Amino acid sequence: TLLDPLPDLPQIGGVLPGGSLVMEGPGIGGQQVVVAAHDVDGIGLDWRIVAEVDRDEALASLIQLGRRMLVLVAIGTAVGVGLGWLIARSVTRPLARLGQAMERVAAKEFDAPVTETGRADEFGALARILDGFRTELAASEAAARALEQTRIDQAEAVDSLGRGLRRLAEGD
Repeated sequence: TLLDPLPDLPQIGGVLPGGSLVMEGPGIGGQQVVVAAHDVDGIGLDWRIVAEVDRDEALASLIQLGRRMLVLVAIGTAVGVGLGWLIARSVTRPLARLGQAMERVAAKEFDAPVTETGRADEFGALARILDGFRTELAASEAAARALEQTRIDQAEAVDSLGRGLRRLAEGD
């Protein structure tokens, strides 16, 4: 009943005079409980007010909150990984295309256009610079070929003139 003496439990004996206690431990019935106890002093009685709540019931909302937080962390992690992957792709793909364009320019394949020149970001700026190099190198190569052809033509003309002069000198 209400005023029956209580067993000697830590939550009852552990409350200091005029103090309070909140703990987890065995309840009056032996099950695991969360206990709040308070010493009632001031009217000459040696009383303690003890409130017990089943541990699972008391912690249910915390457990539920923990599960929700775990789900939110998992979702946040998945979103973060997805965004990181998208951002990484937005950097690596244009860099790969610029690298391929540089390889074509290095191989003197000047007719292949440089992609990414229409972009308004740093990749576009690099692509436009590379396209300028490609155009200048193509013009330089064409000028070098034309100069070489002129040199060959001049050498042939001098050789032909020399042969003609020799024949003329020989009376031919």
